Amino acid sequence: MDEIGGLEENLTDGSEAMSQMTDDGEQWSDIQRDDAQDLYTVDEINAFLDETKGKFGVEIKDYFPDVEKFILSVTHIRKKSNEELTQQKRFRLKKHLTNIRKKRYQLRKTTEGKN
Repeated sequence: MDEIGGLEENLTDGSEAMSQMTDDGEQWSDIQRDDAQDLYTVDEINAFLDETKGKFGVEIKDYFPDVEKFILSVTHIRKKSNEELTQQKRFRLKKHLTNIRKKRYQLRKTTEGKN
């Protein structure tokens, strides 16, 4: 029982969470700080959503050359409370992320099958 209480204290302790390290030795706080500075803006993503509304087969890389940066930007926007995007636009962003993940999974499956 004390073990669980100790774990809960560690999870709620912000300084403990900020000092966690990634596999390659970077601190999470450094990554979060870097990511926040190098993301696509809400305005850029909003313009993309306006331009692609109702279109099928939208390729993210045609609008955002850095797909990883797009994923981080969308994830960041969806996590924070942001009234700049409507619920419908948030849903469409979620669909775009799902499509990216599906394509990556399919690509991984085909390349694993060839080995």
